[in-house]
Amino acid sequence: MVTSDLRLEDWDDVSSWLRERRAEVGMPTYRDLVRRVRELRVARGLAPHDAPGRGTVYDCFKQGRRRMDVELLADLGRALGLDETQAREWDAACFAVQNRVESAKVVSVAEQVHHTPHFVGREAELRALGARAQTWVISELPGVGKTQLAIQVAQSWVHRGEAERILVADLRGYHPTRAPAHGAAMLDELLRVLTGSSAARLETQERRRALLARELDRQRCVLLLDDASVREQLAQVLPPPARLPVLVTTRQRCDIPNVEHLHLDPLPTDDALGLLAAVVGESLVAQEPHHAHAIVTRLGNLPLAIDVTGRRIADTPGWNLADHVEALDQQVELLRNPEAVTSAIALSYRRLDVSARRLLRVLASQPGTSHSPAALAAILDAAPDITAQTLSELEDASLVQISGERVELHDLVRVHAAAISLDEDPPRLRLQARGRLLDHYLDGAARAVVASGLAPLVSREDFDPSPTSMPADGALAWLEAERENLLTLADPRESSARPHFTHALSACLAKYLEVQGLYRDAVRLHHLSLSLAQRAADPRAQARAHVLLGQVLLRVGEQQDATQHLQRALDLVDTATDPDTHASAENSLGVTAWQSGDYAESEAHFNRALATVNAHDTTRRAAPILGNLAVLAEAGGDYQGALSAQQQARELSRADHDRAAALIALSNISSLHISLQEYDEGERAARTALCEAEALGARGVLAPAGINLGVALTKLGRLDEAEQVLTTVLEKSRDNADRHHELGALIALSELALAQDRTDAARTSCHQAGAIARELQLPFWEARHHQLLAEIAEHLNDRSTAHEQWTTAHQLYARVESPLAHQAALALNRLAR
Repeated sequence: MVTSDLRLEDWDDVSSWLRERRAEVGMPTYRDLVRRVRELRVARGLAPHDAPGRGTVYDCFKQGRRRMDVELLADLGRALGLDETQAREWDAACFAVQNRVESAKVVSVAEQVHHTPHFVGREAELRALGARAQTWVISELPGVGKTQLAIQVAQSWVHRGEAERILVADLRGYHPTRAPAHGAAMLDELLRVLTGSSAARLETQERRRALLARELDRQRCVLLLDDASVREQLAQVLPPPARLPVLVTTRQRCDIPNVEHLHLDPLPTDDALGLLAAVVGESLVAQEPHHAHAIVTRLGNLPLAIDVTGRRIADTPGWNLADHVEALDQQVELLRNPEAVTSAIALSYRRLDVSARRLLRVLASQPGTSHSPAALAAILDAAPDITAQTLSELEDASLVQISGERVELHDLVRVHAAAISLDEDPPRLRLQARGRLLDHYLDGAARAVVASGLAPLVSREDFDPSPTSMPADGALAWLEAERENLLTLADPRESSARPHFTHALSACLAKYLEVQGLYRDAVRLHHLSLSLAQRAADPRAQARAHVLLGQVLLRVGEQQDATQHLQRALDLVDTATDPDTHASAENSLGVTAWQSGDYAESEAHFNRALATVNAHDTTRRAAPILGNLAVLAEAGGDYQGALSAQQQARELSRADHDRAAALIALSNISSLHISLQEYDEGERAARTALCEAEALGARGVLAPAGINLGVALTKLGRLDEAEQVLTTVLEKSRDNADRHHELGALIALSELALAQDRTDAARTSCHQAGAIARELQLPFWEARHHQLLAEIAEHLNDRSTAHEQWTTAHQLYARVESPLAHQAALALNRLAR
């Protein structure tokens, strides 16, 4: 097989190529491939245990993979006999597939809609789409007005008071430069916007779609799925029928069951003339009706072309309509493949001044769906007031759309202007503009995370924010508005071969993405950084990416993969070459050991991390390590010592302006007050943590703070309040597929039900918690589950069952060396009397 003939589009193509190549070279066993990969990695200086297992290698040859390890694929190509030239082509092909697959998952949802001030006709369509709340698919060619019709319909539901919100999801089915949006990723993003939590890990796609339908009903939302491309894309995101319409626009007719289809034709001639009159004035059309008719006919009665041409006519008072007809005819003659919209755009472009033309060309050649005026000023390298004047000219010509503070290009305008840029602008002009755009976004991201208190999880040496401050209350809004652009630019195809940008962005946004629950985006960004570092054979950059990947995978429960990444980081750097990354890896490995119930190993990791931090005088990493050591002290029964350590961790975090770490410490402080039977203090700390977490959007703190508040209220005898709080936490945790906090909420609800003398409800919640504890292999929580069952049995005076459950709880507590083993032993002695 000749690698230059590779045409790899997705991971199925990659696995197919691997199977064919394996057959060509004599079907080596998977164990033999593991051995060859190990030899390749040892030759590169990696540890022998850093080779994948047989199952991991075997999985690369299977169809249906959602993610692949590009470094392992590179090694497999060489293990299958590729020479160095072929191997480089194979590496590049796999890297391109990774970018293509992952870039489709960068999606966004908007509530601001751009609507034209001139909407004429379509009365029959408006009546049909506005009469019934169902799913409508509106199809036809570009420029016919599908999106504007859908927006008019959505707004009519709002104006009638039957809906409150409009959500617009751009599926990018026919975007000229970007991959179509991944349907499942868009579904998760819609749920995140509607529920305030990430639903990416719910059990099934059907459950996510059903949840979307419920939230659309509950929040009275009309959903617009704009620019869909294929049936598979819609099958992943389209919700079941709801009480309000779901509107889909697409350029192709697609056979989708249980929906209504509307094929949108160009405007009837009378309506087309009415639209032209609305833009240029009725008197001008009345003076030259024949030429007005000729103009709309030449433009194919397409609303976009009529709007662009009408703006140009209104801006040329010295021309009559006959002049514009002649200009259109001449433009058609100049075009090899004439199209009505292209003709209209070309003529409007010629009317622009030099700076407006330049901005349009350069903007069209940059990635991103929409940008702020500040980003455009960076692209143009001009002052904000000059940029505003240029934007005004482009908006007057209908060549850009401005919605709120965002500037967008229609796909057809983008294609046309980008083509002109290829002809008229030297490549260095586009590269320089791209460089300024990258600098603008990296500096903005750095200032935003500093202002918001979401300091990065690793050293800030990769980025240096400008001294210009960003208001704290606007920082999170900026990050949310620009998230899609930031993640798009992180793609090395877009960052102009500047891997430093991707590495810096990965470090800069790590904590923001984690705190906001944007785990899918975090995994993609850190994978991009890791792939670039591996291609460059940069061990420090690889180690940092491994740490960031390990930390986010730990948050989503993929403990085995997380441990592998964190161990790889330790293999790549030591305390001398990169102490901060080494300490971060040790700290996170301590968390994995703690979750497994190995407290001695966990403490060893934490102490090594703290020793590294202290030896190199980096206070940034001290706070979370102290907090983790405090959690261990709490597990060992030293509540007062743990409280002191958590308070110290909180003060260090606040001094370092790390709001997220300070919030985690405060939530833990509330738990310790409860353990010390200081229930009023526990309630106050939990409520403060909840309020601050909501202000920061720190979804990872809301659940534990809510559980602590519920427990404190239970201990204070305010059982109805406690039930309301804990039920909300449980529902949110399940919606977010947050198994750890679902477990905590179930344990707290079981204790609450027992306090209410509802033993059946207490037992049900307790059994559900036990199932999760066994699934996640959390021995401490398994013990807690058995202790609760024992307490329920004692409440019912079932001494035999109580003894059995206390015995199991004692064994599990002793296994993890918990002081609660002593409590279990006392209970067993009491029952024996």
